[in-house]
Amino acid sequence: MFYSRTGGSFVSLKNKTMEYRLTNSNLGGIKAEDLYNYSEKRSANIFTRFFAWCSQQEDNRFLWLGITLFGQIGAVLPITAWAILYLGNNSLLLWIIALAVNVPLYILNLGAVHTKYILPVFFFVLLTEAVIILYCVTLFLMS
Repeated sequence: MFYSRTGGSFVSLKNKTMEYRLTNSNLGGIKAEDLYNYSEKRSANIFTRFFAWCSQQEDNRFLWLGITLFGQIGAVLPITAWAILYLGNNSLLLWIIALAVNVPLYILNLGAVHTKYILPVFFFVLLTEAVIILYCVTLFLMS
């Protein structure tokens, strides 16, 4: 092994110098330690954020229970039924879709399931009934 004049080994001195240069070097504004500690952060997509929000709504459980039961039974379902009856030529297929899509929501609410399961179903039901209403309106305007 080679020794320096100060008494330490030449190889360990060389390694310390290389280590210092690698960790403190600046290459185009990027430090070597930034390259070593680099990790790609995954951005949460809209579905991940939505399901995280749904699980945070557990404190407002009774609010969502009231909105889903009374809002759905008292407002959205009668509007959909009126649209099917008067604007959609009383189509049996639309009746089946409108009524069948609401059944899972009522089952989940009566089963007192967590809001992270109820809210996605609720928004799917709202989307489905909005599509049915828009279909009935366009069918009425086309005839």
